[in-house]
Amino acid sequence: MLSLMAFVVCTQGMAASVTAPVKNAYTEASLADEYFMVLFGVVVAGKEGEMRRMEIGKWIINSLSILVLVLLLAGCNRRELEVMEPQKTQLRLDVDWVSKFGYKPNGMTVMIWGEEWTAPSVSSTNNVESMKIELDPGNYRMIVMSKSFDEYGSMRFRDTGSFENISAHGADITQYYNGPWDDGITYMPDPERIGVAVENFTITEEMLLGQVTFYPYQEWIDKQKGKQVNADTRWSVDGDGNYVMSVVARPQTTYLNVWVRIKGLQYMRSMIGNISGMADGFLMSQYWRSTEERYMLFEREKWGLTTESNPHGPGLMYYSLPVFGLAHGKEYVRERTEDNNVLTLYITLIDGSSRTFTFKVGKEIVYRGLEENVNADLDASLLLDLIMELELDLELELELPPVKAEDDASSGFDAHVDPWDDGGTIDVGF
Repeated sequence: MLSLMAFVVCTQGMAASVTAPVKNAYTEASLADEYFMVLFGVVVAGKEGEMRRMEIGKWIINSLSILVLVLLLAGCNRRELEVMEPQKTQLRLDVDWVSKFGYKPNGMTVMIWGEEWTAPSVSSTNNVESMKIELDPGNYRMIVMSKSFDEYGSMRFRDTGSFENISAHGADITQYYNGPWDDGITYMPDPERIGVAVENFTITEEMLLGQVTFYPYQEWIDKQKGKQVNADTRWSVDGDGNYVMSVVARPQTTYLNVWVRIKGLQYMRSMIGNISGMADGFLMSQYWRSTEERYMLFEREKWGLTTESNPHGPGLMYYSLPVFGLAHGKEYVRERTEDNNVLTLYITLIDGSSRTFTFKVGKEIVYRGLEENVNADLDASLLLDLIMELELDLELELELPPVKAEDDASSGFDAHVDPWDDGGTIDVGF
């Protein structure tokens, strides 16, 4: 190409020394023809010839530029465009809902916090058995919750962006009118069943290379301290090479079972009541019950009557109340006073009159299975296991006065009678 340019310069110099005019050459030849005329030393004379030579020069420069571009492109190696992305670890999360929670919910929400993240990653899905996750190496904290925040009408969730502070709390009952016996009291509704799994874990650099040399983060810490590790979490690798973390969801509600023996039951038309001092929710990351306390309502229509099969005997009024449990720090009887929990019963008699009975039962409520005389480590044993049943094991002796029924009233209490054993095994987490 350089030789060709040199040749053009040389021939243009030669053309400048030729004085013989060529009449009308510039009007009869194309630019390409004049180009070759310049190459062979032929000059277009006159002012118009000068302008023509300038046009020819531009044409030569453009032609050479195109030629150079073609040569450059012909010498390139063409490869597909590639976008480089950081390599992530493929992780599959498996959730066991049945063994502790009791059944599979119709959805779940997975929240993951990274060390450098300003907000958690929140994903909700109808597939409650597993979820695929991609993560960079680092330390992570995770909470798995049954269903989603909006699906719990009986609860309100606070600080959902904070792993340490996210919590669930009871809403307020709105479709209830207070009577003279409970004027001014705001009740918390029966909480819906909710299951939660909490885990801290680490994704190591080795996991990017497929090496199984890791522990869940909290398990590693416990091993360093010589503590018992969390047996609910298991790690493995599936057939596709994905790491599998298996967690167990724990129930966060239980039942308060109340038995009341009433003498003169035939004179009772209906009974309603409440109890104070029940936890209004729980702290998810620690499984702790809230320290805030609320009133809960024993509705008139939900009382039952025990039969012969009941261990407490037949003829007792009973109620199974869904609750979060007792307030944090008051799980043991020794941590409570009698007036921490007050049970109030409002009974309407068949003659239309009413009676109110109040009992201080703070020392009577017990968690079945909790060893009162053993100082359990609340930061280890209870927070890892927390499987207990809450019951008010109290047989209240009430004696109602004999009265005559109103003309338009029924002759006595009309309760539904169901078989009742020991209430079953009910799990609770603090």
